[in-house]
Amino acid sequence: MLEQNPEVRPILELVSGVRPESMQEVFDAIDRRYACMEDFFAAEYGMGPEQLQLLRDRCLE
Repeated sequence: MLEQNPEVRPILELVSGVRPESMQEVFDAIDRRYACMEDFFAAEYGMGPEQLQLLRDRCLE
């Protein structure tokens, strides 16, 4: 995921305190289980398109 969305890296470093390499392992596990991140957020958090757009707007400003 970080390769596909490099703009996410600084956000993850800032808010998570987790190294990007560790986050890549998390994203790889999500990729193995779900077809896309939208499916992950829908299944795990019950988020629909509107909530996902709000998340994008807040995190990718």
